Amino acid sequence: MIPNANILSKHLSTLAQACSATEVVLFERTTFLVVATSSEVDKDAEDPHKLDGIRYERTSELIKAFKHSCARAREEFHSLEMELSEFTAVLDELTRNTYVLIIVHNPTIGPSSHILSVLLSPQWSDRHSNLMLVSYH
Repeated sequence: MIPNANILSKHLSTLAQACSATEVVLFERTTFLVVATSSEVDKDAEDPHKLDGIRYERTSELIKAFKHSCARAREEFHSLEMELSEFTAVLDELTRNTYVLIIVHNPTIGPSSHILSVLLSPQWSDRHSNLMLVSYH
């Protein structure tokens, strides 16, 4: 069980709204296991972006494989940005123990750096600093 998972999910939902994101996922830094997500699990609802039910496991496996490839090349993994025609994904450190993944399907949203600017803005930090405190330590 994840302590404060409901609180984390609420903050991630607020972040998703601020970034016009489809979904925000918080991962544990070492294992890349999911700590919390912004999305509510509703198995009966038709998802507008057809997000796969096992997307978290697949994402975790892909990130771990990429991180391992970086280590073999003697490079350190810090962050990842992908801008594709279907979506933009940004994975970056949130705390010393967590990474945040932000997925945006809206093509009108600017470059992925805009997403991080919302996260790092003083207005966001001031209002949601307890996300950093309750985050998985």
